[in-house]
Formats: sequence, C-alpha cells, structure tokens
Amino acid sequence: MFPIRRPDTLVVEEVAAPEPAAGEVLVKIAAAGVNYADLLMVAGRYQVKPPFPFIPGLEFSGTIAAMGTGVLNWRVGDRVMGAPAMGGCFAEYICMPADRLFAVPTETEMSLELAAGLLIGSDDGMGAVCDALALSFSGSPQRDDVAPWRGDVDGACDTAACARDSTVTRL
Repeated sequence: MFPIRRPDTLVVEEVAAPEPAAGEVLVKIAAAGVNYADLLMVAGRYQVKPPFPFIPGLEFSGTIAAMGTGVLNWRVGDRVMGAPAMGGCFAEYICMPADRLFAVPTETEMSLELAAGLLIGSDDGMGAVCDALALSFSGSPQRDDVAPWRGDVDGACDTAACARDSTVTRL
C-alpha cells in the first residue's frame, strides 16, 4: 500500500550524483516536463509504483556529462532527451541506458526546454486533441476552433490544427 501524497508535501534533498553503469550515460538535466502522470505517481495512484521515497519526473532533456563503458553512439556534451519508466527527472542528474535516449537538435532548431516535454506531454496532448476533434466534428469541416489549455496541449492543438488546415483560438 502506498501513502497518498500531495505535491505540496514533496521535499528537496541533496543526494549524490549517480554513476553510469556499463551501457548507461549520465545526463545533466536542463529541463523536465511536468505531467499528470507525475502527480499520480507521487500520490501512489499511477500504474507504475516506485517505492517511496523516490525522485518523480517522467521526461527530461539535458546534456551528457559522463558515459559508462561500452557506450559508443554518444559523446559527452551531446544534447539528449529521455523518459525513464520509474521517474527520476526532477533531479540535477540522471543515469539512463544509452539506447533509451533521443538526440535533441541544435539550440537554433529546438530548445532543451521544448525537448523536455516532447516524449510524454506532447504525445498525450496530441492524442487528447485528436480525439476531441474526431468526436466534435462529423463530415469534413472547413475550419476548427480549438480552445487549448496550456503547455504541451497548446502545442498539440497547433499541430492538429495545421494538419486539418485550421486555426487555434486561444482564450
């Protein structure tokens, strides 16, 4: 049984930076996405239940700070994003299997802040928006007006609207 916890009960603690094992990289986190699933996980209500205490956060971006043995496809300083299954992104550093990371384009093409929300939040937002558009319209509408929330859902609205040759109305 997991205790019910609210986000305002979280505490910040100093812990040692992890050391990458063979096949892993150590990433200095630049930004982390905040998702509904993070709140569920903290409350002990998510389908994945790490033992308390744990570090929440399900998606991040940052730069590789160190590599374990056997890592050949990355270099220290590479910009990456990832989504560990058991959280850990609301920290300064995280170790991840090298084959579970994705490259982030150069700063001129994509900020690390944007990349931090692409793997989970944008996908969830896009799914919700596409479901809403499919349910809201029958036939072939010429124009969709969508009032998004904010954050990743906002980006998903823009993407869905462009795909349907439509516009997004922001409130």
